[in-house]
Amino acid sequence: RLIDCFSNAGMVVSGGGVSHFSSVVAQSALELGLLQENVRKLRQTYSARVEAMSKSLEAHLGGAAEFVAPGGGYFTWVRLKNGVNTDRLLPMAQAAGVSYRPGTAFSAHGAFSDRLRLAFALYEAEELDEGIARLAKALRRYGLEGHT
Repeated sequence: RLIDCFSNAGMVVSGGGVSHFSSVVAQSALELGLLQENVRKLRQTYSARVEAMSKSLEAHLGGAAEFVAPGGGYFTWVRLKNGVNTDRLLPMAQAAGVSYRPGTAFSAHGAFSDRLRLAFALYEAEELDEGIARLAKALRRYGLEGHT
């Protein structure tokens, strides 16, 4: 009975797609080579943002952090040195006007407490620099409050 309900659903009866119109638009974009052009532009944009974030990390965090510029994706992983706990740093970073995902959010056992994930894909170079500057401010506050 459940299978009958799904097999008679409008999406399945209409061809199995969400929308014929959307499918035709996507197919036309592929045939016209528009997807490749868009991917090329995205690669250029994200590459520039990775470079901007890397420069900002080096300028503002210097020897307090280690990172490897990603070759793809949307995030940069950073390891903070000197025993910094990114869970405890987060409220200070948020108070400074910047946020990130602590490394522990990606571990079932609470590992990676000295790591954080920063997003670069959504922000312009100036915004990335400002965000890293705010993170550096929070890191200085963290040290001053004796967390390290």
